[in-house]
Parts: sequence; structure tokens; C-alpha cells
Amino acid sequence: MSPPSYRPARPLSWREHVELAALARSLDAVPRLRADPRRRLRRALGTVAAAVVVVLGLVVVAVLAGAGGFELTAVLLGALLFGATLRDVVRSTPPPS
Repeated sequence: MSPPSYRPARPLSWREHVELAALARSLDAVPRLRADPRRRLRRALGTVAAAVVVVLGLVVVAVLAGAGGFELTAVLLGALLFGATLRDVVRSTPPPS
């Protein structure tokens, strides 16, 4: 069976052509999301997971090295990673229309 033909049975009239062009312009004017919300959530969770891995790696290195004042360093690095994650989520959120 051959695929259906999408050509009209007759040529479009001038009025039909104008209406079709107006419909195409109105469809182009519809705002669309820049990114899928699920994709943004996956990206944010991936960033959080990477931050957790980095902090755990720093904990292991500090414990093995016996670093003094590690608690303050861990808090500062945690705050820095949280800020980077929050910034990433905010930047990936589209502005309100």
C-alpha cells in the first residue's frame, strides 16, 4: 500500500493560503519550554550526586591525612557546592512568560 498523499486535491485558494500562513505564524508564536522539567530535575540530581561524591572524597583524604580544622573546611565546601547546585537549577529554569 502506498503512503497517503499530503497534497490537496486542488490548489489552495488565495484565502486558504493566507489562513494557512496565519495559522503557521500563530503556532510559531506559542511559547515552548526550553527544557523538559524532568531533564532539569535529572541534571540537578546529577549535580547533587557529584557534589556528594566530591565531599566524601575530601572526607576520606582529610581522615587519611589527619587534617586539622576539617569541620570548617567541610562546611565551607558543602555551602559552595550547594550554591553551585542552586545556581545550576536556577539557570536551567526558563523565565516566566
